[in-house]
Amino acid sequence: MDQDYYFTAGGIVLEQYGMEVMSASPNIRIDDTSSGPRLELFLYGITSDFYRISGIESLPVSIRLAGTSQIDEAITAPDVVSLRINGEGEMAWSDQLTSILVESGMVEGIDFTVTLPADWDDPLDQVEIDIGNLASVYAKIGEMEVNI
Repeated sequence: MDQDYYFTAGGIVLEQYGMEVMSASPNIRIDDTSSGPRLELFLYGITSDFYRISGIESLPVSIRLAGTSQIDEAITAPDVVSLRINGEGEMAWSDQLTSILVESGMVEGIDFTVTLPADWDDPLDQVEIDIGNLASVYAKIGEMEVNI
């Protein structure tokens, strides 16, 4: 069985038989606050070089947080938050975010639109998700350094 795993922005994507699923979800949620719905995203990327390991290997791995940045903004209508996903795992990310928004939207009235790429294999084409009716957005973005 041919499987590939990708760590993208804090989520682990499993690709198998040309399909992608989110094996471990990133930390993304919508909370109801006193000022209205708040989108919170905790996204982490790897800044180190890419390594591909196959077979059964035993390697020492060290991971450290190299740096972080954050965004904490109020949103006023008609402004929307736009998330654009491109590259490895974009199908899984699209499904995962849609699932989160449908689940939250049924409770809190979140409006969103999903625009899928015309060609999933085109590296310039991307998934775009626009989210409306939010009061605020908080995003913490971290860069991890991995040494093998």
